[in-house]
Amino acid sequence: MKHDPSAFPTDELVKQIQILGKDDADFVYESEQLLFKRWRRGKDLGPLIGLLSSENTYDRLLGAYYLGELGERVEDLKAPVRRLLDDPISDCRRAFVLYMSNYYDDDIGKAFAKCLLDLDLHVRLTVIRWGIRTSAEQFEHFSRLVETGAGRRESTFSNPLDRDYWNESELKRGIRGLNIIRRIRAGEEIPRIREEFPEEDGFVFDSIDFLRTFGQRQAKWREMKRRRADS
Repeated sequence: MKHDPSAFPTDELVKQIQILGKDDADFVYESEQLLFKRWRRGKDLGPLIGLLSSENTYDRLLGAYYLGELGERVEDLKAPVRRLLDDPISDCRRAFVLYMSNYYDDDIGKAFAKCLLDLDLHVRLTVIRWGIRTSAEQFEHFSRLVETGAGRRESTFSNPLDRDYWNESELKRGIRGLNIIRRIRAGEEIPRIREEFPEEDGFVFDSIDFLRTFGQRQAKWREMKRRRADS
C-alpha cells in the first residue's frame, strides 16, 4: 500500500479511492473500511450524501454500493436514500429497498409497493425477499397497500380503456408477488409454487431457491473437497 488512508479527510479519501483504485487495491480496501467505520458512527456523511445525490450515474452507483456495505442504518442518510426510489438506475432503486427496510412505515410501504411492480427483476426480487422475512404485522400492512393499488404508475394513455388494461395488469402483478410471498412464508416448496405461477419470471424463483439451498451446496462442496484430500 503506497498511501496511508488515515492521512486523508473523508471527502478527499473518496476522491483518492477513485483516482488510485486501479493502481493500489490495498489502499482502496483499507480506505473503504475506514470510510465505513466513520459513516457507521454518523461522522462525515457529506461525501456519501454527495454521491447519492449526484447527477453522475457512476457516483450514484458508487453511493449505492457503499450503502450496501455499511451494514448499519444511519438516521441522517434517510432523506438522500429516499430519493433513490425514482432513480432511473435499477441498482439505486434496489439500494433504496435494502436500506429502507428497517425504517418501514406507511410511506415506505407505498414505495415498496411501487418497487414490487418494478420492471427490473432485481428490484422486484428484493421486495419479495423483504416480504418473506419481515414481520407478520408489516407484511399485512404492505399487503393491504398493494391490494388497494398502491405503487401503480400514473398512466399516460388518453383512452380510459387502455388505462384500465394496464391498471389491471399491474394490480395482478402486485397480487402475484404477494401470493408468492405468502406461500413461501407458509413453508411451501419453490417447485410447487413455480408450477402455479406460470406468468412469473423464472429468475425470481431461481434466486429464492438458490438462497434457500445455499447451505446444502456448501456442505456438499466441503464434503467433496474432503474426499479429494483423503484420496
